[in-house]
Amino acid sequence: MPKITLPTGDLPLRAARPEEAHLVLGAIAKSAVFCTLPPAKYAKILPFFGLATVHGATTIVRKGERPGALFMIVAGAVRVGPGRHGPGHTFGAINPDAEPCDATVRTVEDATLAVLLPAQLKVLARAIPELRMEEDE
Repeated sequence: MPKITLPTGDLPLRAARPEEAHLVLGAIAKSAVFCTLPPAKYAKILPFFGLATVHGATTIVRKGERPGALFMIVAGAVRVGPGRHGPGHTFGAINPDAEPCDATVRTVEDATLAVLLPAQLKVLARAIPELRMEEDE
């Protein structure tokens, strides 16, 4: 699996382990980006994600920087500006040329993030054309 570069360093991505699949599917169902799809499509989305375990107080995206990926919280929580968000919340960018982030995103506790890199997003959009790729944050 590839890696994503965060402000705090490189973060390796891995495939979801079988015991994690239900957590990722639950986050997909809660996500504003993916919840409009029929639930039968959720399992088709799962292989496109790389998962990462991130320790508390880790900066994922800094205000003013381009995020480089779309992130979805699977477990744990992050702080986006003054708000705290949990499983299913998406942040980052669908388009790698998107505007810089308007808030810093940090984990507030250990978290599992599902990450869609730009190349995976393009393949996913072709595989599931009814998926409307819009930014949540």
